[in-house]
Amino acid sequence: MDAVRTSIFQTPSLETTAGGALRFAYMASHLPPNTSVNIAFIDAESAKERIVAIDVLRSSGLTPRPIVSARRFTSEGALRSFLHQAVQIKGVRDLFLVGGDPAVPRGPFRDSLDVINGSYLDETNISAIGIAGYPEGHPRIEGAILLDSLQRKVEALKAKGLHVEITTQLSFDALAVIAWIQRVRGIGIKAPIRIGIPSPAGVSGILKFAKLCRVRTSVELLQRYGWETTSLLNSAGPDRFLTELLESTERLELGPLSLHLYPLGNLEKALQWFNGWEEKSRWLH
Repeated sequence: MDAVRTSIFQTPSLETTAGGALRFAYMASHLPPNTSVNIAFIDAESAKERIVAIDVLRSSGLTPRPIVSARRFTSEGALRSFLHQAVQIKGVRDLFLVGGDPAVPRGPFRDSLDVINGSYLDETNISAIGIAGYPEGHPRIEGAILLDSLQRKVEALKAKGLHVEITTQLSFDALAVIAWIQRVRGIGIKAPIRIGIPSPAGVSGILKFAKLCRVRTSVELLQRYGWETTSLLNSAGPDRFLTELLESTERLELGPLSLHLYPLGNLEKALQWFNGWEEKSRWLH
């Protein structure tokens, strides 16, 4: 059990916007060397800003992992240009592929499989790809389709000789996450899985971020999942979530697991909480 706990807490990854990368540079000494940091792909930031964020993170001893949002690219040329700058010029070796938020593609890519099945990755020196998992479902895609798509992505990426890692969408229900991991393992996917959790934050902030991530939740659901939500202004965190997760890893064979932390705008608080929980977990039975 100690080995499982150590594994889960040993290699966390985190998330930032391009604009937030400088805060990670200030806090890099509080993170393990080469910690992976996803760089969000949002409309409010340009490709140039995301490229600058790569430099900021790498110069701080962290590993930048740009998110490539397929439906946001307006052309094959725009995708190839970004990959060339990020991978060939800046030396990124790890990308994270998602379909992206737009309901209607802005260019030729319907989803991340279109990127994977094309020659775009073959033209680069990329060695590892992260893809998304949805333990609590997706508002526009049925669960069976999501699972089939995940399997096809893993198989296609492995056929290209790439290391594959799955990071789950923000999750609040530990039992749903555990059940989903069992389904994923049950269809033969052995890739490492990072479980996406929010750092402690005001309940209203958590609900707002969940909405952005298309995760259905409410104060009532958070309470049902064991979150402390006595007031929208109070801070809430995934302590019970992690306790249930750790207890499940003792009973079940879930394969390689680790955590992906969404700082929710307060990196210092997120790291302080995470480091405290890592220490606390060693004494849980």
